[in-house]
Amino acid sequence: MEGKLEKPDAVLQIEAVYLGRATFPHGLEYESPAPQPVLNIATKKLQELKTLLEA
Repeated sequence: MEGKLEKPDAVLQIEAVYLGRATFPHGLEYESPAPQPVLNIATKKLQELKTLLEA
């Protein structure tokens, strides 16, 4: 929202989170479903980030 990413006091706003699968040599694929264990880990990590940011 303000500042530059290189600076530690930059303020960011996370609007949307995307999960993609890396496919060689094409890059990222967002349409294929992610395995449930991967979704569980991603959800846990996002919750941890939210908790840290709200502290």
